[in-house]
Amino acid sequence: MRRCITTLAVAMTIGPSCAARAGTNWPMFIGDGDRTPEKVGRALVEHLDDAPIAWTVDHHMGVGKGLYPGHLRLSLEHGIEPFYGGASSPIVAEDTVFVTYFKPDGKMRAKVEAWRTVDDPAKYLPPWFFSVTADDILLAVDARTGKIRWEKKESGKGLNRLGHKRGHWCVSPAYDDGRVFSMGTAGWLYAYDAKTGKKLWEVLAEPGLQQLREKYLQSKKLCWEASEKSSLVVAEGVVFVPHEGLSAMDVRTGKKRWAIEDRVLSRHATPAIWRHAGREYLVVNDGVGSLRLIDPRDGKVLWVHEGLGEQIGTVNVTGDTVALNARSKASNEKKQNGLFGAFRLSTSGLTRLWTLPDKLQYRHSWTLDRGAERRVAIQDGRVFLIVGVEEDRLVVAEEKRGKIVFEQLVPGAKAPFPMEDRLLIFHDRAHTDPVQARLSGSLGIGIDGYRRFDKCDVNAVLGKAGQLTGTVHSTLVAFKNPVKRSGAVTAMPRQPHWMPECTHVLQLHDAAIQQGGREGRLLLFLTVRAGKFERIKGFADHTTQARPVIDAEGLALEDDRLSGTIKVRFRADQWAQPLAESGDSAAGEYTVDARLAESGEVGAYQGTYGVAWRRSAPLGEWPPDAPR
Repeated sequence: MRRCITTLAVAMTIGPSCAARAGTNWPMFIGDGDRTPEKVGRALVEHLDDAPIAWTVDHHMGVGKGLYPGHLRLSLEHGIEPFYGGASSPIVAEDTVFVTYFKPDGKMRAKVEAWRTVDDPAKYLPPWFFSVTADDILLAVDARTGKIRWEKKESGKGLNRLGHKRGHWCVSPAYDDGRVFSMGTAGWLYAYDAKTGKKLWEVLAEPGLQQLREKYLQSKKLCWEASEKSSLVVAEGVVFVPHEGLSAMDVRTGKKRWAIEDRVLSRHATPAIWRHAGREYLVVNDGVGSLRLIDPRDGKVLWVHEGLGEQIGTVNVTGDTVALNARSKASNEKKQNGLFGAFRLSTSGLTRLWTLPDKLQYRHSWTLDRGAERRVAIQDGRVFLIVGVEEDRLVVAEEKRGKIVFEQLVPGAKAPFPMEDRLLIFHDRAHTDPVQARLSGSLGIGIDGYRRFDKCDVNAVLGKAGQLTGTVHSTLVAFKNPVKRSGAVTAMPRQPHWMPECTHVLQLHDAAIQQGGREGRLLLFLTVRAGKFERIKGFADHTTQARPVIDAEGLALEDDRLSGTIKVRFRADQWAQPLAESGDSAAGEYTVDARLAESGEVGAYQGTYGVAWRRSAPLGEWPPDAPR
């Protein structure tokens, strides 16, 4: 729950989490400019369990992804007074880890109101949290020992910015030539001596954020407007404050050098740095299909290349090569319009080298949820790409010619990261750690990588080969007052960007109860081959981000008609309010009569929400996918 810094004694090339080796730097959010670490010849462990922890700093800098009920409940369970604190990344320079956060100062009282994520915030949060103003804080930690070197607090000068699913304060600090720069939540830019923490200068770099602070001081409300996702960058003696436009400040004095007020940068991107002929340039993508090369010394736009696909996140520049969304010519559908190509940078323009084949398996989505993710890395003449609309695919292509030398389906892959002789593939970095199970007295099982665990009984033994075998029993008691449910069943086309592989999708209207007691739909994803079931999976909006467990033993399929009984276990997770009187879990049982079709109303269901549940399965097969 706490945001803390843990440093490992191995794999010391990726910066913020691996900084103990002298000389290893990650001075900005984009590292040395291209977000890909250089090779230093260090051997890597086979598994992170084999990496000894060098040190851990347990320093309270806020909780989790944002102010969601589960995060707040867990904070209280662990004795932590919760606050948000932002979501900036650490940087590393001069054998020091720097990280910035903010904390409500409790001085300017704000109204207590229900939020989009929490109906009763005063139940979870301390009184000092409800303050319009906040302290902006920069922490410096010794990268060798883990000891805090210094912490600088700009008391009361910030704005208490609340975080939620997509609204975050993500402005990471930057380092250059003995100075570390930090952006405050109300528009102030600070420069400190990296060794001592002495403040060298401050300047109001974003007057619009100061106006926002005044707006909330007047209304005495908490600020939900936290959408800054671009971080500080330093090049050619200038520190850049991104805000869709760019403000450029002299690193020594803080004096403004120049500014671009027009939109030149996606609000989800940080400017990239291109090093060429002893000079540094800014490579800036506007998020809607244009790329610019900017001289950081005077702000002159050297060229603009238009007609690309959307570039929502930070572009990846390695050497003179940049991989960009060249845009599919065969599809105008935003969810499958992305198509990577490689381009050569020069001071006079952008030259296309190659583009992936314009086929569905090589395209990708540029919608908001997936568009800002890192999908590309370049190293040693190879371009590593994560593509695919219906299935995630790793593609490795030659940097100069684009010849595909390797490809493989990698379900759930999000971000390729070359490191020494390995390629690391991250899974779902946007939510939580991909932990599947843990043992602590009883067995807690996390579904799809989410940390809110089902509570189950388990009878298991540890075999000679180190394998845990046994049976899992999942039990729920019925509600005191079960809720009757009935409604239509409709068929809908499969939407491949978020639905699992299946042949049919059925929607049971109002079959689930969402957080706060609201009605919600239950989706059934059915796979039918040769007139027989293969499996059934489920989904329930705003009840859980993990799939419900489906018991479909009572269902029958005959002549494309589905009939019988289905039982469903719904789970709440850290984002949702508890499910009515049941707390974290509840079950429903419904009689269904529907035909299989592509779309339209196909039948009806009736039954009860809040029934008793008992389900058992072998340990290695839990949660079951209801195979037939």
